[in-house]
Amino acid sequence: MQAGYTIGSTTTLTQIVDYVYTTYGSYTVLGRVDYSDGTSAAYSYQNSNVSPYTGFPLIQACNDVRYPGPMKLIAYDFVPNGFYGQFSAERHWVNSTVVVSYNLATHTETRGDGKTRTFTYGATNQSGFTIPLSYFLASYTDFKTTGKAVTYLSYDANGYLNMVKDGNGNVTSFTRAAKTGNLLTLTHPPDTQGDFHDPEFLYGSDDCLLPGPRHRRAESHDLFSSRRVDHDGSSDRLPRWRD
Repeated sequence: MQAGYTIGSTTTLTQIVDYVYTTYGSYTVLGRVDYSDGTSAAYSYQNSNVSPYTGFPLIQACNDVRYPGPMKLIAYDFVPNGFYGQFSAERHWVNSTVVVSYNLATHTETRGDGKTRTFTYGATNQSGFTIPLSYFLASYTDFKTTGKAVTYLSYDANGYLNMVKDGNGNVTSFTRAAKTGNLLTLTHPPDTQGDFHDPEFLYGSDDCLLPGPRHRRAESHDLFSSRRVDHDGSSDRLPRWRD
């Protein structure tokens, strides 16, 4: 693949990226990516974690110089005979040091320094919060050793996130269109002066976001409607989803 872009009006920079595929058993997998600056990324694979272990292979390790984060050399562990691709740990590729691991039975994530955070699913004890399905994330802690802060989540009847309560007790709420999930309003906690400026988001008939966002003042937090703007400039009032 070749990509280029122009700086100013005269200089064009071109970069070539070659994708090199190989086989793992009967499967074709990406083995290497070569960049025109002489660097490259390499990938290795392992058998499926589900018996009889002949399914599509899983990634084993990545050595990617272009990865934007610190873990350019990373290896993966998966739960034997768990769900396909069920993750258990990330390790440093060179020395096998555990970077992060996850215990599905306790829903606990453990960092390489031993600190943990826990995830809770399917139920909440927060007034006004709802968790419609048992596999929805309801809350999670931070990594503090003591005095862990908890973030709580809530969902609307369509399964879209509609409230988040952070570890300090601040609640941010959302409303979304039932059919598309498009974000309609975003309500922040008030600032230290008791004021808040909450954006509303308007969409055209093609479900594309119209220029904005617009802001509602505190005194106008009530039900509102949007206007559909068609390509010919006409509009009519309607709910924020496509018919």
